[in-house]
Amino acid sequence: MRLSIKEAKRLGIETPNSTTPKKREMNHLELDYRDYLERQRHVGEILDYRFEWFRFILYHGLPGEQREASYKMDFLVVKPAIVEELAKQCMCDNSDLKQYTYSLTQDLLEIHEVKGHWRSRDRIRFKVAAEMNPWFRFLGVMREHGEWIYERF
Repeated sequence: MRLSIKEAKRLGIETPNSTTPKKREMNHLELDYRDYLERQRHVGEILDYRFEWFRFILYHGLPGEQREASYKMDFLVVKPAIVEELAKQCMCDNSDLKQYTYSLTQDLLEIHEVKGHWRSRDRIRFKVAAEMNPWFRFLGVMREHGEWIYERF
């Protein structure tokens, strides 16, 4: 049985004209921020970081559509848990457990989006991803006068 290229792609079979997506290289601002994160990791302010580790699906599209909206973050940053703050948050009743869980994970996992300037489309996608994924702390990062400036979403 002979498959069409479309059927082969649907089944995940490589075709002669299929292209595998190339991993994007960091721009100069992202390289500078990676160096900054590496210094933070070295002194223990963060545990680790990853560049473009995964993407968030924001919209799957309607049945039959091949359209999808997604957001691929620049950096996933893993922070050490701050034991004293977590201990204080543990002194909560069951009604606060959900909020405590969000706070706990937000203290550990951050999504950092490094921008020279924000386009409205990028800002909207970042805000939507933040609203859909409350387990992460979403931070926009810009550099002004040699300093890293953070905006929480």
